[in-house]
Amino acid sequence: MKELAYHSSIHEHLVALASLDERLGPDELICGWFDDLYFPGDEQREDRGKREWQECFNSEELAILSTFHQIFTQHLDGLRKVRGAWRLDPHWLAVRDAAQDALARLRAVA
Repeated sequence: MKELAYHSSIHEHLVALASLDERLGPDELICGWFDDLYFPGDEQREDRGKREWQECFNSEELAILSTFHQIFTQHLDGLRKVRGAWRLDPHWLAVRDAAQDALARLRAVA
């Protein structure tokens, strides 16, 4: 695995998602994942960047992250419509639960 910061950054962001970190808030939790950290989900990103990103993870980790990304994506439209008590919204709770599951699975393969 390459020693780029993506591995630790992904883990830190999953921790924030798993707790629905109020310091980051909903917009940053979304943007952090989709715009900054999960390269396979970015069709505009160059192939070299995606390849280097993928080299930071083993195949089991990539599968876990892909599963989480799919769940997050399924709820994305609902997340963007939430106002007010966003941490109680069913879409956010589903993402939180998926992040908790991803973290547990990542710990098991580490």
